[in-house]
Amino acid sequence: MSEKDGGPAFPHIADPRGERKQGMTLRDYFAAHVASSLVAECQGKDWAFDCANASYILADAMLARRDL
Repeated sequence: MSEKDGGPAFPHIADPRGERKQGMTLRDYFAAHVASSLVAECQGKDWAFDCANASYILADAMLARRDL
């Protein structure tokens, strides 16, 4: 498990050829859920970038909180 990304959220994904691949990281999973809540709040010219940035900031805080 990586200290920065929380490791894989869904570690055993098989592609159509039967190969096992790592899924998204726990950090990405957290950020995706945060982003779905923030979309209504993000506004302005760079709304998508701002929303994504805020999502990863909150995801990092969630990962840090797990270590307490």
